[in-house]
Amino acid sequence: GTGLSEGDRASLRERAQGAHHRAAKPMVRRVTAAHPKDNGIAGDFGVALKLLGAVETQEETLRRVRAAMDTVYLFAYGFDRRDLTEELIEARGRGVRVVCGFDRRTTLSGTPRDMCQIAQELDSHGVEVRLMNGVSVTDEYREVNRVVNGTGLQHAKGVLLADVLIVGSCNWRTSSRSNFELGVLVRLRSEVVPIVTATFMERLALGQRLDQDAGVAARKPY
Repeated sequence: GTGLSEGDRASLRERAQGAHHRAAKPMVRRVTAAHPKDNGIAGDFGVALKLLGAVETQEETLRRVRAAMDTVYLFAYGFDRRDLTEELIEARGRGVRVVCGFDRRTTLSGTPRDMCQIAQELDSHGVEVRLMNGVSVTDEYREVNRVVNGTGLQHAKGVLLADVLIVGSCNWRTSSRSNFELGVLVRLRSEVVPIVTATFMERLALGQRLDQDAGVAARKPY
């Protein structure tokens, strides 16, 4: 008793299915800002597989780097893990592109003790190491009526391996394993992988290659 022909009903079903697919399709877009450090991604970009503590973050990263066959992009504020150093070098040896963004101030400070040496060792094995800073802190402090000069940090901690993203608070340091840290393991949607990769590469491009950094050149090679 609808008064609709079979053809009309079929047409309505097709339109309803089309609306469902359009609604289900993840809407993902890049968020651009005045400075690339503030760029991000908005939308449904993947599936969170699990939350990770400090040790879990480091061990999951080791497993993923060990299996990497394409690219590894890693950000670190502090880094002194020899096991991860060896896995990154092994990955580079089998043809994986490995790019690391390290905080410049931390790398050159001697704390962690071995970070600069590890950076040089990675570089000598073909890993592209970039030393990075944040931007000037002057404007932010001016907003709260304070006069402070200086530069921010490269404080991100994360690794991107093709369609797998591990990001959180944990550093790649031995001491971090005793901290309360929280991270997340994300499987990225296939259509989002190029967007996330571009965001990582955009930020890494802000750094200076280790072999071109005057501060590193002034230190003794490892």
